[in-house]
Amino acid sequence: MRTILGWLLAALLLGAAALLIVNYRQTTGGSGGGAVPVGARVIPIQPPLVREIEIDRAGEPTRTLRRDDQGNWTLKTGDGHAWDIDPRRTRAVLQVMNETIATAEPASDETLGERPTSLRLTLDDASGSVDVRLAERTLGGYGYVEVDAPDEDGQLVMRRARIDAGLHNAFAGDGVLAWRQTLPMGAPMAGGVSRISVELGDSRVALARRDAKWVLTAPIASRADEGPIRELLTAISGLRITDFRDRAPPSEFGVEASVLLERDERVAADDGVRSRTRRWRVDLGARTIGDDVLARFAENAPVVALDPASVEGLVALVKPENFVARTASGRDPSNIGGIVLGATDSPEPRRLLRRAETWYEVSGTLESQLDPAQAAGAQASVAFFTSERAPAILLTEPTGFLPVLIAELLSIDGSSVESFTLGTAGGSLIVHDGIVYRAYDLRTVPPMIGALVEGAIAPPQVGPDGAPVPIRPGEVSK
Repeated sequence: MRTILGWLLAALLLGAAALLIVNYRQTTGGSGGGAVPVGARVIPIQPPLVREIEIDRAGEPTRTLRRDDQGNWTLKTGDGHAWDIDPRRTRAVLQVMNETIATAEPASDETLGERPTSLRLTLDDASGSVDVRLAERTLGGYGYVEVDAPDEDGQLVMRRARIDAGLHNAFAGDGVLAWRQTLPMGAPMAGGVSRISVELGDSRVALARRDAKWVLTAPIASRADEGPIRELLTAISGLRITDFRDRAPPSEFGVEASVLLERDERVAADDGVRSRTRRWRVDLGARTIGDDVLARFAENAPVVALDPASVEGLVALVKPENFVARTASGRDPSNIGGIVLGATDSPEPRRLLRRAETWYEVSGTLESQLDPAQAAGAQASVAFFTSERAPAILLTEPTGFLPVLIAELLSIDGSSVESFTLGTAGGSLIVHDGIVYRAYDLRTVPPMIGALVEGAIAPPQVGPDGAPVPIRPGEVSK
């Protein structure tokens, strides 16, 4: 009888132990496993395979770090906004995880505390995910950790260890928020930009890159000057966040200016290659907090504070005329085969053609070679349109503009490729391409063009010394 009772008691004890083990596995998410040997790796991952880290802590919103197919990391916070992250920070933390070793065996009764930090690492390969739970508290530079990860047979195993507290500190409190980029508009610069749009008050400037060259698409369509665009991109990339204002209450936000950058990309897809457009936006607010300018980096995104100096430099550049190409023609002078010059009322303009290094004047069926001085004058006239930079760009017709000359550039085969109307306003020569008025100092005009213009010039505005007063660089006539 005693033997039977003994066996029954043993069976009850074994059943209770099995139940405890099942409950333990359910609460820890793993099976088997145990303490990680001292000196052994605790978190078995390959950093390049981690594409998402979900960060959870009791009483706080979930935060998610996510990597795109280009290797860029973003942090999605509880407000739903995705912030660009410095990828070096994420790579460094993943490397620390990979190299973390057990420094001591945890006590059998060691716990995570009431508010541990839970990390779920989602992997690119078939390994699925790895769960890491970091204890709420650390002691003496060390902390307790539990890890659920597949073993070599693919079975989920729970590991326990004491590790250096560096990993605990990296994810403690709001630590991950410090990984956000403070120069968020600098990210697209590394990969190139396809389009730029800047709105300031009622004015808008839009630029696009076509065939490796920039063009102005708004408010007018025109060739663009590369130098000011580089300055603009530098100013945009330099917009620096000084305060993320995470604890600040919502505030009214009136948009004073907006900047939009776009980049066209071709990325690998299951069915080959697909096209996509990535966009970066910043709205500059009408209000300031102290010296800082309020801004947001997406519609309905949290408001941040920007360094005012970085904003002032950008606003100063945003004038349409700043981006218009300064030369009247963007063509290579070596591809110009001739030029036609004549007064606006002349029935027989001069038609000058270049063959090799020799210039000829053609009149009807007659053709005569120009002497060296005239040939040099013809070449200088072509160079004026293709190389001379206008000191002033005008988007509206200048006051007193008097058209006096028609100029036409010809291709090597003699066909017309570009034409201009030349005239005067004040003491400047104005070259109009049908859209833009470019103002030049009369003293820079080649003699061949100057001679044709001279007889038809209206009396210029003169200064106190009697000299012509040219249009000032940057002046726009209304």
